[in-house]
Amino acid sequence: MWDALYEICQRETRTIHDVCTMIDTRRGEAGLTASLRVFILTYFRQAAVVSGLAEGYAPPPTPPRVPSPLVRAALEACWPDRN
Repeated sequence: MWDALYEICQRETRTIHDVCTMIDTRRGEAGLTASLRVFILTYFRQAAVVSGLAEGYAPPPTPPRVPSPLVRAALEACWPDRN
């Protein structure tokens, strides 16, 4: 799980703290560990769709504090209508 989270952070040029904070603010009553697992799975599923299942997908760098479209899509898929 931590390797996958680290890979997401590298792809998104974010810290683990940044990504965990985004998830924490949207998770509601769900546990943080379970929410991280759901987000990680959803993120890579979204990445597979976006990349057409191609290996080596890496989104373009985004400015700090602005979640990439892939992060926003994964967050919205996990926890719709929570900002």
